[in-house]
Parts: sequence; C-alpha cells; structure tokens
Amino acid sequence: MSKVIHLPAKAHARAKEFCKQHDMKMSDWVTTLVNEAIDRSVPSPVVTVDEGSTLKKKILSKLSNVPQTADGVPLYEKAPFWKKGNS
Repeated sequence: MSKVIHLPAKAHARAKEFCKQHDMKMSDWVTTLVNEAIDRSVPSPVVTVDEGSTLKKKILSKLSNVPQTADGVPLYEKAPFWKKGNS
C-alpha cells in the first residue's frame, strides 16, 4: 500500500532532481530515509501549537431570525429571483 507525503513545492522539486541525478525512484528514496531514521531512533520533531492562535467559531444566526420580506414571507421560502413574476 502506498502513502502520500506532502512536501512544499521547492522541496519536492529538489527531491525530484536529486532522485533523477542518482537514477532512483522517489518512493524508494523516501522509504530508505524513513527506515534509516527509525534504525537510528531519530526522534520526530516537536511541533508546538500556539494556543492564542486558535480560531473562534462564528455564531450563526438562527433561521427564525432571518428577516422577512414586506409580504411576511421569509426569504428562504420565496422563489429565486429568476422565477419571480406574476404567475
């Protein structure tokens, strides 16, 4: 089973060029790098998360708070603008 590793465009281009110069398939090269890192017990980099940068959820208005038109019909119940007319 194959897996996908996402690289920035520049890193991908450099890796592709490296593999081309050494007549290697990129998947084989990456596999070798992963296996060597595991064999050497290289710890994975620690990623810190800035708690202050968490996104706030936007509170949506309730459907009952949607403004109604002058005839008292809510906008979501009216026909689309291209179907409006005296029918």
